[in-house]
Amino acid sequence: MNSLNKPAMYLVRELESRGIQVGPAEMKAILSLGGVTGYGKPITPVLMPGISAGFGDSTLALGAVPPIKGVTPLTLALQMRQRF
Repeated sequence: MNSLNKPAMYLVRELESRGIQVGPAEMKAILSLGGVTGYGKPITPVLMPGISAGFGDSTLALGAVPPIKGVTPLTLALQMRQRF
């Protein structure tokens, strides 16, 4: 479900900065670029900046989609990622 509570699919490529060690976490700036469905157009572009904190094989990532008038409110995306 997307920020408008509609079914959505997205495909993004994530770019990340070099990591900076902050205590037990490796912090990185991230930028997701791609496209998403479910916002009134066949595909809506995605540009989502964020930060991540890696702890061994686990990472927490927080991204922010700015508000787009008539499309979506400010949306925060929190992800828990686990490397297998």
